[in-house]
Amino acid sequence: MKKSLLASLLLPFAIMAQTQTLTLHPNATVGKDAYVTNLHPTTNYGTYPENDAIDWTSGGTPFTSRSFIYFDLSALPVGATIISANLNLYGLTSSSNSQLSAGSNSCYLQNITSSWTESTVSWNNQPTTTTTNEVTLAQSITTSQNYVGINVLNLVNDQIANSYYGFMLKLLNETTYNSMVLGSSDNTDTTKWPMLQVQYSVTATYSTCITLQPDTSGKDAFVTSLLPTTNLGTYAELDAISWTNGGTPFNSRGLIQFNLSSIPTSAVVTSAVLSLYGDTSTSNSEGSSGSNAAYLKMITSTWQENTVTWNNQPTTSTTNQVTLAQSTSTSQNYPSINVLNFVQNWVTSPTTNYGMMLQLQTEATLRSLVLCSSDYPHPGQHPKLVVCYNTATAIKNNSSLVSDINIYPNPVNTNLTISLGSSLKANNTDISIMNVLGQSFNQSITKLDNLIQVNTESLATGNYVILIKNMATGEVVYKKVIKE
Repeated sequence: MKKSLLASLLLPFAIMAQTQTLTLHPNATVGKDAYVTNLHPTTNYGTYPENDAIDWTSGGTPFTSRSFIYFDLSALPVGATIISANLNLYGLTSSSNSQLSAGSNSCYLQNITSSWTESTVSWNNQPTTTTTNEVTLAQSITTSQNYVGINVLNLVNDQIANSYYGFMLKLLNETTYNSMVLGSSDNTDTTKWPMLQVQYSVTATYSTCITLQPDTSGKDAFVTSLLPTTNLGTYAELDAISWTNGGTPFNSRGLIQFNLSSIPTSAVVTSAVLSLYGDTSTSNSEGSSGSNAAYLKMITSTWQENTVTWNNQPTTSTTNQVTLAQSTSTSQNYPSINVLNFVQNWVTSPTTNYGMMLQLQTEATLRSLVLCSSDYPHPGQHPKLVVCYNTATAIKNNSSLVSDINIYPNPVNTNLTISLGSSLKANNTDISIMNVLGQSFNQSITKLDNLIQVNTESLATGNYVILIKNMATGEVVYKKVIKE
């Protein structure tokens, strides 16, 4: 690979601490909370208007009740530092139950350590919890007391670090007669819904950008069926042509490759813009009797600038091919070609970087698209690629697992498959999906032994990072994926 005329322009990360607040106050549609009781051990109360912790009797039969509350923290950026986390729970004046005690109705808030579903959870299948960093709610002094500003900082940090599943509310002493009665997200009074406020700081990092605009040592070439065994590696043009010569039809195509070795393979590419410039001094010109619209296709096999010809030209793929619209002048520039998907693939898998082929969409005479190569006499008209990227420095890839985990297809349209090899079982892993801004997305996930299937249909087109966590060891692997 050859040097650039312009050295790579490195824009260092601009770092700035920002403090933000995430307020979660979910309603019945998006809220996730439920009440369980051994009075009815198989019954689900996922739409119950209360989050209660009770130990009482019914017809002389003792029973115990507990509640589960989950807040979706996916909007917190990866790597955010949690400054404070305060939970508000509100007492009810309209409940048939109330906050009462024969002893003490003090309660614990504990982290939930296993998954649960609002619409199916019951006393018999309730999730597990941990006492680590549990928080105590003091005995109430009224029958409808609010608990505002409960400090759950450590619990929230544990939820983020360990992918826990929310809070459980239970009495310290589950002995009759004690009760703590609070509003759920299904309560008709919106002021009684649980609310979590998380204040956090993030370090805003702006992409590193490089500009590649090679001189005559750049790697590009022109091949033509008019001279099928002739190498034109120093040709000043990067053309896509279908024309005639002495009445004989011929086709021509251009090849170009950029050296991306300065970009870390762990980088998430945020933009990649290619600029190609029209040739104002050539004997050829842009024209057509039809359309000279062209494709940029990803090259899928090796080629050498000084030996490539029409007869030995490399293979290409139509996947993510980029369209160049029909020109409107005889020397049109194409200054803002989005080649993000190409570049992300090459950065992630450098051995697949064979560059791009410029080819007419319809190779039928008479059509031509004439652009400058890196051998053009005016350097400002050489092909230019500007790539901006973020590096996933906050995520450590566990090398012992990387080789065992494969993701396909990539790029993906709808269904993504994660193959875990022999070292992991799907049920022992946790899957997270985030974009280049560190925002997380919940997707439909199916776990099948050593395979995990992710439905990505609702994701917007772009670049994402899949985080696969071994729940037994805490080891994390990240894989980059492109959503078409």
